[in-house]
Amino acid sequence: MLVAIRSREPGIGQFDVPGGFCDGAETFETSIARELEEEIGLSPSDYTAPEYLLSGLDRYEYGGEKIDVLSNIYYAKLIGNPTLDPQDDVAEAYFMPIHEVDPDKVYFKGVRDGLLKLREQVE
Repeated sequence: MLVAIRSREPGIGQFDVPGGFCDGAETFETSIARELEEEIGLSPSDYTAPEYLLSGLDRYEYGGEKIDVLSNIYYAKLIGNPTLDPQDDVAEAYFMPIHEVDPDKVYFKGVRDGLLKLREQVE
C-alpha cells in the first residue's frame, strides 16, 4: 500500500494517502489525477483506472475551523515502477505491506476505514 506522511497540519507526521479537494467543476476522476500529480508526481499512465472503495465523513481543520467533508476513497494499482516525488502536503511517500499499516497512525477516519476495507478484500 502507498503510504503518505503528512507534512503539515492537520495530522502532521501521521499516515495518509494522496488526496485533496475537488477544484471547482472537477469530476472525481479529474481531481484524483490532479492530486496524484501534485502530491507524488504520478500521471494517469502510471496507474490503473481508480476504482471506488467507499465514502465517509471527516472533520477537516482549516483556518481555525473544523469543516465537515465528504471523503471518497478510491484505489488503483501501479503500472511498472514509477518514481514517487513527494510534494505539496506530503513529506514522504513509500510502499509497505497493507497488513503492516497501523490504522491508529492514519489521521483521517475515511482513509482508515478505506484501509480496513481494502485489507478485507486482499486477505
